[in-house]
Amino acid sequence: MSRHIIITGAGGLVGLNLLSICHDLHEDIIAIDKNPKRIDLIKRIFPKVEAHLIDLNNDEATWQKLFRGTDTIIQLHAQIQDLEEKPYWDNNVHSVEKVLNVARQINCKHLIHTSSSVVISVSNDLYVKSKAAGEKLVVNSNTPYTVLRPALMYGCFDYKHLGFLTSLMEKLPVLPFPGHGKYIRQPLYVMDLCKVILSAMKKGPDKKIHNLIGKEQIYFLDLLRIIRKKRKIHCLLLPLPIWLFAFLVRTWGKLLGKAPFVKDQILALTAGDIFPIEDWEAGFGVKYTKFDTAFDEVLNSEYKNYRSGHDE
Repeated sequence: MSRHIIITGAGGLVGLNLLSICHDLHEDIIAIDKNPKRIDLIKRIFPKVEAHLIDLNNDEATWQKLFRGTDTIIQLHAQIQDLEEKPYWDNNVHSVEKVLNVARQINCKHLIHTSSSVVISVSNDLYVKSKAAGEKLVVNSNTPYTVLRPALMYGCFDYKHLGFLTSLMEKLPVLPFPGHGKYIRQPLYVMDLCKVILSAMKKGPDKKIHNLIGKEQIYFLDLLRIIRKKRKIHCLLLPLPIWLFAFLVRTWGKLLGKAPFVKDQILALTAGDIFPIEDWEAGFGVKYTKFDTAFDEVLNSEYKNYRSGHDE
């Protein structure tokens, strides 16, 4: 018997990769996203998936009927960056609360909520505060849940993180980066998270929070060097003082009305977080994929050229 599954934020990095491995399963899947280009992409490359253009911040009455009969809600939507404060609270807190209200009404059997490792970081910016608040809503709800806190992720369909930096390296002769670049990253391959989600679906809700941290500690600068080597890119990596890099990014944002990074992200990147490693491999039966191996897999994937809400 197939399950009725709803994936919110299905057009993002995790959602698209999750659909790539489960769109052919015998499951009834509904994909939701508020970005029209990403919904168009889902319909084009995953035609078996029912996709809907929905902003969860709108009145529940306009979309809750889609949730009727749902067994599992996979909550992926999030606001990672913005020049304004309101989108963080709307997308990381208020929309989570609305989904929880609907989940309670339909007696949802399992809510899989993707939080973030930033909740346990030294940073205290709007993203951290809003993600922590959204996670708290889930934990304090009466809905059976599993909470996942992934670290920095990468993979196909990456149009915000390392994928964005890769596209810049391919287009620019010089890529500036903040500081000395020797701050630790513990990246998690997005397909590892997707496998954990599938495992969580099979296991059922455990009402626990799981920190999904990459097992390798890699300098940010070395991540860029590995990407540059793997993709055979000829680009000079140029260190800049953090204040100057932040100023240039802020100026870019004012000129274009949006920024590739916001100041808080730059501060979080250079904060020097080192997260404790939990044995999530044993807990979910998913083997960690090393960065070098995972990047080779990305380069050989049929989806390797999808790095935005549409084809490049």
